[in-house]
Amino acid sequence: MNKTWRYQYGENVIEIKNTLLSCKMFINDKFADETNNVIKGDLNGKLDSGELVLAMVESTLISVKCSLYVGGTLLAAAE
Repeated sequence: MNKTWRYQYGENVIEIKNTLLSCKMFINDKFADETNNVIKGDLNGKLDSGELVLAMVESTLISVKCSLYVGGTLLAAAE
């Protein structure tokens, strides 16, 4: 299942793209991380401010969920 999430965090745009073969993270249109584990994968990145970004993506047969953390704090969780 292909799915894309876009999150605004201050001046930053964090985008997570999930496809059948991989899941990728982009921060401000720059590639940050990729995983080939599309059932359950973690993506890591860093903002220009130094804050750490973590996206946790979980797939089932009927849905895909993404939880986004910035600086250790949950920013968003969506299907």
